[in-house]
Amino acid sequence: MDIVLQTNTTDPALALENVERYADESGFGCELIVRSHGFAARAHFSFERDVFDIFRAAVEAMDRSLEGSARLHPRYEGGFVELTMGQAGAVFVSGEVVRAAEFSQLLRFEFRTDQTCLRPFARDLDACAKLGPV
Repeated sequence: MDIVLQTNTTDPALALENVERYADESGFGCELIVRSHGFAARAHFSFERDVFDIFRAAVEAMDRSLEGSARLHPRYEGGFVELTMGQAGAVFVSGEVVRAAEFSQLLRFEFRTDQTCLRPFARDLDACAKLGPV
C-alpha cells in the first residue's frame, strides 16, 4: 500500500511507498520518498505501531480543527516526518531522511502545502492501520 501526501505538484512531494505491516505486528516498514525544491531522497523507513497510531490520530485532529501538528518519528531509528498547521490553511511539512551505511546520508527538508491534503492523507493512514501482517 502507498500513502501519498497530495501536494498538488510533483515537487514538493512526500510518500510512504509499499507500506507493509511486520509479521509480529510490532510496526511497519516502507520506502520514504521525498522531493523538496530540487532535492530528493528514497530510503527505508520503519516505525512502531503505537508511534503510527499517535501520528494518525494527530493528522485526523489537524484535519478537523485546522491546528496542531503530527510527527512520525521511529523510536529506534533516525529520520522523521512532521506536519504542522500554519495560518490561513497552510500545512508545513518537514523532516529528515536518514540512511545509515558505510557512507551515511542525511536530507533535511521543508515545504508547504495546504489543508486540502489532510483528509486524503488521513484516509490513507486509516487504510494502512487495517493492513494485515506480511
